[in-house]
Amino acid sequence: HEHLAAHNIELEQKVERRTQKLAEALAQSRVAEQRTLASEHRFRTLVETMVDPVWSLDPDTLSFVYVSPSITQFNGWLPDNAAQQPMGRHMLPADDARLSAVVRERAKAFRAGELDQSCVFVDEMQQLRRDGTLIDVETRSSFVVDVQTQELRLQGISRDITKRLQLQRELKESVRQL
Repeated sequence: HEHLAAHNIELEQKVERRTQKLAEALAQSRVAEQRTLASEHRFRTLVETMVDPVWSLDPDTLSFVYVSPSITQFNGWLPDNAAQQPMGRHMLPADDARLSAVVRERAKAFRAGELDQSCVFVDEMQQLRRDGTLIDVETRSSFVVDVQTQELRLQGISRDITKRLQLQRELKESVRQL
């Protein structure tokens, strides 16, 4: 009996230690989950409140897979209308042809290991706003591989540079007249 009682106490102590370790691991997991959720919230808030739209493009289909809500202020289109649309839908045909070829060439070079994620591309184009006006746009983008799907994405940010280009033209004209 004594031997069984001692063995029983020993087993109960092991169960208690293991239960304590599991409780600590669970608490750590909950803290990590809360940190992850807070980080995701901060990131989403950052992306969704930026003035310049942020986007993600599938370089194989040349269709957007994500467009931030600021696209509405930028060009008048709703994010859901802009996402899942071809890249060139709101571009002038010449810009669409040029940039479609450039994106495909860059994607091929990235896949071949000639480019990496540190390469940042700067491109300019004109885009048609929903109200029919044209704006001059500068994009900065780079390739990333989606960690969940392993799919290649071109992620970037677009900026309306219409006023900047107009001021540059006016400055050149003023200098020319001097």
